[in-house]
Amino acid sequence: MPDESRALIVSYGSIGQRHVEVLSEMGLDCAVVTSQPVDDRPVFQTISEALDQWLPHYVVVASPTSRHSEHIESLRAGGFRGPLLVEKPLFRSGLEIPPIDDPLIFVGFNLRFLSVIAKLKQLLTDTKILTISIWNAQYLPEWRPNRDYRQTSSARSDLGGGVLRDLSHDFDLLLHIFGPMKRVSAQVGRFGDLEIDTDDTVVLWGDLASGARVAMYLSYLDRMKRHELRITSSEISVSCNLLTGEIVSNSDSFSFPSSRHETFIRMHSDVLSGKSITTCTMREGVRVSQLIDAIEHSSIHQETVLL
Repeated sequence: MPDESRALIVSYGSIGQRHVEVLSEMGLDCAVVTSQPVDDRPVFQTISEALDQWLPHYVVVASPTSRHSEHIESLRAGGFRGPLLVEKPLFRSGLEIPPIDDPLIFVGFNLRFLSVIAKLKQLLTDTKILTISIWNAQYLPEWRPNRDYRQTSSARSDLGGGVLRDLSHDFDLLLHIFGPMKRVSAQVGRFGDLEIDTDDTVVLWGDLASGARVAMYLSYLDRMKRHELRITSSEISVSCNLLTGEIVSNSDSFSFPSSRHETFIRMHSDVLSGKSITTCTMREGVRVSQLIDAIEHSSIHQETVLL
């Protein structure tokens, strides 16, 4: 029988290590599936070996996006039927989506759990959204200070990297807060001189099903880090800074600073409660992957895509 105190993390890169740190802080015993040496916890070379010997209650797939589908299939084929959190985005392409809708598979879009996002949703209740602009820009070499950016999954297309997928949090927030998109046009490409073979910039515009207009800018190139949403409605204008937790609505301002692990703890707790109400579901994660496909199609074929 699975041990409710045990978690398994598949892959031990920077995000896998963070999940181990958070879950350990929450009181869970963590083992990892990795080929790299790890001294302070149980290590397994394969998923099947880990399932047989560790008997986890909870699994986090923190591998590169290109391997998510393979690892989900290995876990389910190995008999694991417990809650499974997969790092974002769920799949590299909509073509990888299996013909299942598993209610115990969740996606790690932890920014849903920011207090400033909860306040934003409250402020926008019962008001007609007119325009939405989202800006998420940071300089990739400074993203993981202790690693050579050229050796990370972000820099490698074969691992599912690139700014379009790395910063897919913003597509999830868009759909989660404002609802589905109706049409999208985009330009995606590598415009800077970083030593990567992935896209470094996304410029997107389109319409929501509600009629609201959307503009979005994502970038690996900006040395002045910025992550902000600006919304204009029929009654208010709102500026929401996800880096500082500050939000301004007309002349009113609020501050919701967040600790480093806060959103991860809330997300894991939500999944482990057995009655998740906020964590991104598999179905919602699939919609994000399908939106990514539409954005790529629009950029390649230089046409507006209807969703």
